[in-house]
Order: sequence, then C-alpha cells, then structure tokens
Amino acid sequence: MAGLMSFLGFASCEIGGGAVEYGTPHAAYIVSGKVTDLDGKALAGISVAAVSEEDCYADRPYSNEERVIPEEYRMNEITDNKGEFIYSYSGWPADTVKLKLKFDDNINNTYKTDSATVVFPKSELKGGKGWSRGKAEKNVNIKLKRKESE
Repeated sequence: MAGLMSFLGFASCEIGGGAVEYGTPHAAYIVSGKVTDLDGKALAGISVAAVSEEDCYADRPYSNEERVIPEEYRMNEITDNKGEFIYSYSGWPADTVKLKLKFDDNINNTYKTDSATVVFPKSELKGGKGWSRGKAEKNVNIKLKRKESE
C-alpha cells in the first residue's frame, strides 16, 4: 500500500521530515490613498478599480504585455467619506508588477474619470515565507477635475 501511495504522490508521515508544500508563488500588492477635487476636498463614492495589470521580467522583455482586466472581473472599491480607499491585488511575483487603476465618479457624475499606474518592483516585497513572496504597499493621492457644465 505504501508503494502505491508514494506512486500517486503522497508523502509518508515520517518524523523529522521536511514540510511538503504545494502551490504557486504569489504576492500581495496593496494600494491605498485619497481622492480629492482640485481644491483638496475629499470625494466620497468614487469607484477605484484595476483596469489592467502587467507582469514585467528583465530577462524576458518579449513577455511584458499589459493585460486588460474584463469589467466583469474587476474588483471595485469605493472611497469613504474621507475620500480614502484601499485596493488589494494578489498576483504572480514578477520582477515588476504594474497596476493601472481607474478612478470614476459614476455615482454623482460630477468629476472626470482619471487613472494612475502604480509600479511595484520585486525588491519592495517584504515578509514573504513559503510560496508567499510577501507584500508591497503604495500610497496614491488623486485629484479629480470637475466635469465642465454643458
């Protein structure tokens, strides 16, 4: 039976053996910040979503390609009463990860949509263990322009 189990990929329960891990390397990328108008007034109710993601590799520049995230898969965060937001993304720990965030006033429809690209170099990942390569955090402050009156 032990032979069959090992053939199928199951490890034995021997004392002193190393831990066996199955999984995929991953990292957490966190973007926090504040959305205001041009005068610095906090804007509540602004939608924050990643519209594209790019994994960049120094040794494979041919594979560096921006991937658009389909709208039905986008995770939207909404700014609170202080205009603050926290957006979390979990992905492959590439040499550099670029997230393009879209800021949209789709509730009040008073401010123009804007975007920002947030860049996470691999060197900024901290606290990784096992398959987790850690997490990196960035703070982004966005000033939205008011739509012109028609």
